[in-house]
Amino acid sequence: MAVILGLWFYYDRRDVRLYERIRVRHTFHCIKCGTLYSERGTREVSRCPHCGFENAKLKF
Repeated sequence: MAVILGLWFYYDRRDVRLYERIRVRHTFHCIKCGTLYSERGTREVSRCPHCGFENAKLKF
């Protein structure tokens, strides 16, 4: 039982480390052109895909 619990814990932690950046999405609002868009990752600033202006992520 301890082996199964240890394997479960190991693979759960591995999954969190490997895929956390992929799962996290942040929403951005371009203050120049008004476009709403989202990006994957943990960035605080992202470049607008339409006009290229750098915007901070939305905070709710």
